Amino acid sequence: MVWTTGKQSIKTDKMRKPNFRFWNKNNNQMYTVDSIDYVGDEITVNDGFLICDEQAILMEYTGRMDVNGQNICEGDYNSDGYHCIYSIALASFIWINDNGDWCLFEMGTSYEINGDIYSNSNLPKNETN
Repeated sequence: MVWTTGKQSIKTDKMRKPNFRFWNKNNNQMYTVDSIDYVGDEITVNDGFLICDEQAILMEYTGRMDVNGQNICEGDYNSDGYHCIYSIALASFIWINDNGDWCLFEMGTSYEINGDIYSNSNLPKNETN
């Protein structure tokens, strides 16, 4: 892949491929995203689940893994009680708790995922995500 910034080109082979999952609100199940389609104003995943009608909630993988080798994704809770969201203001994935306290992903820090805010009914849900 080649990125152009002004007069300078940067070539990289280390670009992370975006990966997603989605929560199906109709049957309360989590699915891996195989395809995302944009037709007019509609965004659908896996040939039929409408994102814009909120049948499904789309979540992106962060590109990082927890201590057990599990991919960390938006909506995942870590063992400290923080869940992962993408911050547009910081252009980064961050950890946030239900009190609004947050922290950045720290390099070299090991996290353990305990579940996600949708499929684990015993975990608190933050409706602002």
